[in-house]
Amino acid sequence: FASNITFEFIPYRYENGLWSPVGIQSLQRTAILVPLQGREFHAKTLLLNLHAFARRQLLTYTIVIVEQVSEKRKKSE
Repeated sequence: FASNITFEFIPYRYENGLWSPVGIQSLQRTAILVPLQGREFHAKTLLLNLHAFARRQLLTYTIVIVEQVSEKRKKSE
């Protein structure tokens, strides 16, 4: 995972669970739901790309990560 990539030069703010562009009023809010099952490395890469995509589109958005739990895993806990 590339730790040296930042979004500090993109004018966005995080408030009340939403990322929104500074100085622009988006017409819609977007929720991105990401189902995962034990793939932390892939999640970091995906989040980096999703943030970049949404910011280029000037979206007001939130990203929700949903951890999937299998029946086998439930029974063993």
